[in-house]
Formats: sequence, structure tokens, C-alpha cells
Amino acid sequence: MRIFFVFMVVCFHFHSNWDSYPGVYIFLRELAVPVFLVIAFFLGEHTMESDDGEKKKARMQRLFIPYIIWGIIMFAATYFVEHLIGKTDGAKVGELPWQVLVCCVESIDPPLFYLWEVMLFTLLGFALFKIFKKPLPCIILALLSAGCLWIQYDGRGTLFMKGFRYEIMYTFGRVPGLLPFAAFGMVISAT
Repeated sequence: MRIFFVFMVVCFHFHSNWDSYPGVYIFLRELAVPVFLVIAFFLGEHTMESDDGEKKKARMQRLFIPYIIWGIIMFAATYFVEHLIGKTDGAKVGELPWQVLVCCVESIDPPLFYLWEVMLFTLLGFALFKIFKKPLPCIILALLSAGCLWIQYDGRGTLFMKGFRYEIMYTFGRVPGLLPFAAFGMVISAT
């Protein structure tokens, strides 16, 4: 299932005209990220609880290395292609630090924010399961999820993030919408 939903995410970002397809495709497209997060954190929860630093390091490397490499490749490709075709309002050298920090510069590759989110949620899981004994991490994750859902659907997140620069708004603004799915995966695996 994880491979299928990764494929759905790639298809969605590759093909911009998905809305013209029948409803089942739209339904699967909307489920791709939430289902992937639940499965990834369900399967990775044992690493969250583990005292094995090598396992934790390996998980972060599997996320961080593609995040950095793909961010730099996308920046370089976008920058050079746009300069070759003479586009003057495209990617700029000053955007490279933002692409590396939060991986969502609009003119380069916004969908990579997702890896940043997964790394953030992984570090949160590491910290909670290291500091607290079960079931307290699960309770904290449930409370954080409830708070995130309230922020997400109350509209406060949009109001709060409105004044920030695009890259920060885009990445941090999605935390309330995605954390509940990662937390759900960790909690159902831990119980």
C-alpha cells in the first residue's frame, strides 16, 4: 500500500489535470499523503521506541539524504533550465538556502516540503518515546493531534501563518494537517 500511495503522490504532482479523471482517482489522490503517513509511522514506531541510536540515525539518513540531494538537484535544474530559456522571474540563487532549509520554494519544488514534515514528526516521535514511558507519548500525540485538528479546521492556522514568507507559511502551515496522521500511525502501532 505504501508503494501504491507513493506512486499516487508522484502521479498527482506529475499530472496537473487529475481533476478531469473519474471520482475514484480524485479519492485516491486525496488519500495518498494521509495513508502514506499512517503506514510509514505505523511501521516506523518500533524505531521511535528503540534505544538503538544506529536505527534512529539510519531512519533520519533515509529521509535527510534524499531531502538535501533532491532539493539541490531541483534547484540546479530549475535555475539552469530557466536561465537557458531566458526566463528572468524564475529561480534565483538567493532561494537556494530556503530550498535546502524547508524544501518548498514555489518556483523550484514545493512538494518536497513533505520530507521536511516527515523528518519533523520523526524527531518528535524520537523525543516523546525517549522522554516518557508508554502510554504518555500516545496521550501527548493524541492531544497534539486534537489541537492540530482544531487549528486546521478553525482557520486559526491560516490567520497565524498569513504574515510569514511563503516558504515558512507553506511548510509550517501544513503541520496541523499532517501531524494527526503521523501520530495516528505511531499510536496504533504503540498500543
